[in-house]
Amino acid sequence: MTFAELRRRGFESGQLVVLSFLLVLGAGIPLLALSPTLNPADLLLGRYRFQETPDLIGLTQPKAIQALVREGLDSTVRFDYSATVPRGEVAAQDPPSGDPVRRGGKVTVTVSRGKAEFVVPKLVGTTRRSVEKLFADTGVALDIAEFPTEDAVAGEVIRQDPLPGEVVRSGDTLALVVSQGAQKRKVPEVRRLPAAGAAFILGNAGFVVDGVTLERDPFLPKGAVVRTDPAVGKNLNKDTVVELVVSDGPPQVKAPTLVGTQETQALESLESIGLVAATTTRLVGPSDPINGEVLTQKPDAGTLMDPGQVVEILVARGGTPG
Repeated sequence: MTFAELRRRGFESGQLVVLSFLLVLGAGIPLLALSPTLNPADLLLGRYRFQETPDLIGLTQPKAIQALVREGLDSTVRFDYSATVPRGEVAAQDPPSGDPVRRGGKVTVTVSRGKAEFVVPKLVGTTRRSVEKLFADTGVALDIAEFPTEDAVAGEVIRQDPLPGEVVRSGDTLALVVSQGAQKRKVPEVRRLPAAGAAFILGNAGFVVDGVTLERDPFLPKGAVVRTDPAVGKNLNKDTVVELVVSDGPPQVKAPTLVGTQETQALESLESIGLVAATTTRLVGPSDPINGEVLTQKPDAGTLMDPGQVVEILVARGGTPG
């Protein structure tokens, strides 16, 4: 290839580069003219449809509206109480400052009404939850302390400051004392006490005695407390129901078979199981073979009896003929 040919080809390449540059420039000029931001990339990416939301916080309502009009934006105004923003100033905006908003779109402006005023109602006797719901979104702070009490249920308001009828404003504090309910207490020892005395002690300790169960006990007299349910020492809430298990006396025994046995044997049998003999006699001849035997018994053999009860026996006893 000759030097002339190389020069001619280089010239043609240079013409091609210049031509390409002119074509790109020609296409970019319309894009530049159509783009509101004078940036063709914004037009290609669709960013031209949005603009930055101006900062309105702290402006008065008229100035905020004017600022939006200058930016070609529409507005919606709402009002709300605020504990920190003076009355008539913008307390909030949507979209926030610096966020994109559609060109010609709408910005919601919240204008402060200033501090809200509230007449404090009677809160004592109501619940913590109801007070929290009543003062939600009012700007009034609740300072709540909790303490155990014997005469109020858990969650009940037992003290308030300010008192009913006084006025509070947004930003003020309402102090409440709320009951945690009664503290737990231990079941006292009442074993061996009479049932009535045990019920009094349990009631005085904050429990409710509801129900008495009788149970035979070999060591405790009838009517004495055997145990409690729940057991002594259990840590329970106030007004928990406690049942008394009360002795119905020692276990019952069966009357032994005495008829046909000798009197001495019968007496030993009764004594060994805690029963008492009441003896009557029927005279028979000294040589009568039934002399000294038990003829009848009352109650019959096998009858369940409490220890200490009496068994009546009739004994044949030989006597001198008259």
